[in-house]
Amino acid sequence: MDSGDQEYNSSKGQLLVSEPSLADPNFRCTVVLVTEHDEKGAFGLTINRPGGQTVADLWEGLTGDPCVCSAPVFIGGPVEQAAVFILHNREDLRDGSEPIIDGLYMGSSLELLQALIEDEVSAIWEGQQIYRVFCGYSGWGAGQLDGELAAGGWVIQPATAEYIFQTDSPELWRNSMDRQGGIYRFFSGMPTDPDVN
Repeated sequence: MDSGDQEYNSSKGQLLVSEPSLADPNFRCTVVLVTEHDEKGAFGLTINRPGGQTVADLWEGLTGDPCVCSAPVFIGGPVEQAAVFILHNREDLRDGSEPIIDGLYMGSSLELLQALIEDEVSAIWEGQQIYRVFCGYSGWGAGQLDGELAAGGWVIQPATAEYIFQTDSPELWRNSMDRQGGIYRFFSGMPTDPDVN
């Protein structure tokens, strides 16, 4: 039976919140924004796992130029961790970026990153979260994410730019568990660090 493009149940633009029982250490207590999902597979960015370096570190490593941005760089996933991706909410910089949901775009060019870094200190944008930078991504082959969803490995929640940018990243998983309600509220209190019992 041919399902056709219209009938495919895509999770693009949704948040995948890992179930507490998900055993894969790459995704324990994570929240993933799905940026692409079709019959060929899925692509997403883990949005709540800071990687230990700042945007300044990354920019200086890529260009050799100084930068003062102290925002963290996130581990987007275990695949191709040298690849850089940028989520932003700047409609005026959407050229060359892929729209993900209303008010949220994804790009990967140095020019985009430079524009965002420069505008971050402008009077208009100062103090506002207008972008997040990721190294690596989360990827699934054809049917793989569909199988994980069917097996109950993830809770699906709607994504908004406000939720992604305005929720403190270490609290995203707990907050997502809490807003799911029911038994998930119990899990919102569990430690996200596997070494903490």
